[in-house]
Amino acid sequence: MNNKTKKQIRVLKESIIHWEDNVAITELSEVKLGPDNCACCNEWFSSYEGINDRSKSCTGCPISEYTGRSHCIETPYSEYYFDDLYQYLFNNYEEDKALLKPFNVYIEQFQEEVDFLKEVLKWLEDGKPEK
Repeated sequence: MNNKTKKQIRVLKESIIHWEDNVAITELSEVKLGPDNCACCNEWFSSYEGINDRSKSCTGCPISEYTGRSHCIETPYSEYYFDDLYQYLFNNYEEDKALLKPFNVYIEQFQEEVDFLKEVLKWLEDGKPEK
């Protein structure tokens, strides 16, 4: 296993811990979303420019390599990244609060992200076989 893959595994494990922490929250105000809270984004994210062009952002990210897309597109995260929760947490408008789903729905979505990241981790550990 080369040093790049070892680094990807180490950083991805940090990201998995982050999402496991999100699964364990007791209220929505505790959730950590966005690139500032992701170990992989902290390591490989460069900009929102070229959202469909991995050469402009996310180069080297194992999630991007796994999906073939940048910005976590085609991951469980992308399913709720721009939805009501994100709007509520980052805009903090009272009217957004009424649009929130039941708490358990978010916990299930966070668990889907954990499961997905563990799938990516296994792929890395298995030497990045063809999917």
